[in-house]
Amino acid sequence: MAAGGLGSPRRRRPAVAPSGMALHTAEGARKSSLAWFAWIVGRLGGWSGYTSRGYKPAGPKTIARGLSRLDTFLNGWDMALHSVDV
Repeated sequence: MAAGGLGSPRRRRPAVAPSGMALHTAEGARKSSLAWFAWIVGRLGGWSGYTSRGYKPAGPKTIARGLSRLDTFLNGWDMALHSVDV
């Protein structure tokens, strides 16, 4: 039987984990803070992080798009965790 099959318990891994991610975040943003999460959601929504005229934070439409994409990813992650290995 394959590892992680019906006979063995699966290890749960967080869907959003700061370890192992090579992301450039805002200065001073720890990778487990709200600022880090907002940075990730903004990037998922299409925010570039910086503009040619200086720093500009992600707006509400960008954050909404990012949250929508994150929700889709998390649904897929949940389905993968609860799928039966064939």
